[in-house]
Amino acid sequence: MSHVTRNREAMQDLRETFQTAFGISIDELPLPKCELHSLARSTPPAKLVYASPIVADRWFATQEDPFLSQAPQGYFTIGFWGHGINSYAFYYQRADGAHRVAFRLPFEGLYMDDRKSASQIANFLSCYFTFERRLLERSCQVRAWEFLGEGRYEFEPAGKPVQSFNVSMLEIPDFETRFESVLQAL
Repeated sequence: MSHVTRNREAMQDLRETFQTAFGISIDELPLPKCELHSLARSTPPAKLVYASPIVADRWFATQEDPFLSQAPQGYFTIGFWGHGINSYAFYYQRADGAHRVAFRLPFEGLYMDDRKSASQIANFLSCYFTFERRLLERSCQVRAWEFLGEGRYEFEPAGKPVQSFNVSMLEIPDFETRFESVLQAL
């Protein structure tokens, strides 16, 4: 069996896990066109995390947020990872021409309500990517960071000052209302 065949089969595991966990297709999220590879042999190892070729063997899984300033364009990761008994999360990280998005959303773990977390994550992802499409249509760059209940969002409309917000949107992802001033500035 070739590496490509194994990769597609493994990625199918991620697709099925995502669908089962959140009740939505992984294809509803912006995904890169390149083939993704498993980070099972990375540092730290991540069996159900897939990444673009640029990620190589190092990914931004730590509690710090250097991703927003250091991840090169074309960087992409998606999947589930964790350690210990209560430090599990769904990861989505993307650096492209217009956006830098880094989400580490709490999911599973000994003391968590998995159904509630899954519902929150599905709703958050749907709301965020709908909002992101609106911003992209209006030439607004976004830096979005959600990390286990903390959040930071920066919006840079073409030719206008950056607007920054330190707020988590995971529990109530009403992006349209919370960032109304951004939409009005576009």
